[in-house]
Amino acid sequence: MSIVHDQAADRVIRSVAVNYPLNYALCAAHLALNATALFVLPLLLLPEASRALWIVVAISCTSNGLFAVLHEAIHRSLAPTTRLPVIGISMNDLLGRIVGIAFGSPFDFVAIAHVTHHRVNRTPDEHVEVCDQALNVSGRRSLVFGYYCFLLGGLYAAEMIVPMVCLLPRHLGESLLTRAFAADPMASQVLRRIFRSPYRFRSIRIDAWIILASMVASAVLYGHYLWILAIHFLIRAFLISFLDYLYHYGSPLGDRLHGYNLRLPRWMSVVILNFNYHGIHHRFPALPWRALERVFTDQSLVFDNDYLAQAVSQLRGPMTRQELERVLKERRKIESSRTQRRAD
Repeated sequence: MSIVHDQAADRVIRSVAVNYPLNYALCAAHLALNATALFVLPLLLLPEASRALWIVVAISCTSNGLFAVLHEAIHRSLAPTTRLPVIGISMNDLLGRIVGIAFGSPFDFVAIAHVTHHRVNRTPDEHVEVCDQALNVSGRRSLVFGYYCFLLGGLYAAEMIVPMVCLLPRHLGESLLTRAFAADPMASQVLRRIFRSPYRFRSIRIDAWIILASMVASAVLYGHYLWILAIHFLIRAFLISFLDYLYHYGSPLGDRLHGYNLRLPRWMSVVILNFNYHGIHHRFPALPWRALERVFTDQSLVFDNDYLAQAVSQLRGPMTRQELERVLKERRKIESSRTQRRAD
């Protein structure tokens, strides 16, 4: 019996422990794919535009997997966190910065924004789809327009553009961004944290310069076929933006630890590093990606929805608190019927 118990304990430990070699392999694979899209394809395949286009589209479709690797670094679960001699940062942060450059947005910028999201999730500072019943017609139209811009590519566009504004003289960049996001409480918090940290601000500027230089170099290589590169970033902008907030759309307000666990085929779950177990992640943000499914299974949880159905539901758009309550009531009825069927 003790041998069986020890074997079970070993399996739990292995599932929770960070697998550094696997994470390094994932980093290498995504970096190779993105280097191929930016630099290798225009050198080797052009002017055979059709072949280059299909390969670029395939690489673009791995964007959420790339972000998932960056996400592991944000939560310090990608690589060892001990500072390395000479360079003065950890392997985790070094890889995070390299992956962030490949992603198109500096690691420190995305990290500050993501950690802020964990702090204010479903509070008045961040409930993207919930609007005030008292909004007038013009205010409602403005909110709806902003929501769909955010959903269909605007989030990733902001992740690219805001760090570029940081390349301006500090006071000018800070003034422009503060005014631009004055009505967004979460974005305002992110900007305050960036500009109050000289180290973070400097890191963002360095990485933004590298990103800008790499994009210019890639554009030069593509030349007359620059539209292929544009398609790459348009696909990435859509996938990152559209699949970012689906884990919280239509979820209860006031619960910072809430997120939906969404059903996906196993292989797709692995591609995005179990990001679909988002409810588990918000409860235990320090857990590495390989442990999320194990916790979900051990706690005998059930999925809240199918991944695709939840993603499509975002197209419903903004809703009032009363409308949200009706959505949650319908969801609770479905969950209750599922529970009853399992009991029977």
